[in-house]
Amino acid sequence: MPKHVVIMAHPEDHDLKNELLKHLRQMQRKGIIAIIEEADSMQLIDIVILLLSPDAIADDQFMRTVHYAIRQKFRIVPIIVRDIDLAGLPEIDQILCLPRNGKSVMSHRNKDSAWKLVAQEIREIAK
Repeated sequence: MPKHVVIMAHPEDHDLKNELLKHLRQMQRKGIIAIIEEADSMQLIDIVILLLSPDAIADDQFMRTVHYAIRQKFRIVPIIVRDIDLAGLPEIDQILCLPRNGKSVMSHRNKDSAWKLVAQEIREIAK
């Protein structure tokens, strides 16, 4: 049975969400995960992936949804896609963020390598 995954991203990060989806596609094909849309039933969700960026954390609606996901005790997987200050986010600062090295995906010289590491971590979480 695949883990149901929802990916939350600010509209400014839509292209980055699409990049992540490419790297998760193999897991979808193998039935490890199933990507569901945010509008679908929240009761189906096993994992919530948060694409963190300055735009995302500045957006009140995005942050309300983050707080809701935390209160509901969903498995939260924050991914730092663009540089942010996590110290200002105590609710997320306590959760292991990806990439594990603390650098944003965009700050890596090879973005595909960063996405690959993120996808490998998501695979482990979904098992």
